[in-house]
Amino acid sequence: MDDKLIANTCYATRARRAARHLSRMYDDALRPHGIKVSQFSILVAASVSRGDATITELADELGLERSTLSRNLQPLERRGLVEIGEEQQHRSRQVLLTAQGERLIEDAYGDWARVQDRARGQLPIDESAILGSLSALNAIT
Repeated sequence: MDDKLIANTCYATRARRAARHLSRMYDDALRPHGIKVSQFSILVAASVSRGDATITELADELGLERSTLSRNLQPLERRGLVEIGEEQQHRSRQVLLTAQGERLIEDAYGDWARVQDRARGQLPIDESAILGSLSALNAIT
């Protein structure tokens, strides 16, 4: 067994390292807005769903466990950025983005976009190829 080969070629290790690095970059840029990229992603997903997504559906969209999303929604709800609807007719509660949440996305967008452009500039291949590859990995069961 070649430990060095594994350490240098393991997709999971390399992806996790890259994800941590990217998260730090986005977190640093979004810090003035009092939010982390994980929270920004939740707000954006809630915005895209326009209140039609349940917690379970939003968790699936974000690749999170339902319990993890529920925990991550709590500080956003306390800040008034999202509202969690009531359970209706055996349907999970829906996540609603508030006007304050919409404003935060708008205010933070420029800082997010600058990091996005910086990261894109560091990629050695076409962005669509990378996003396609990541989507293919998401499909592995």
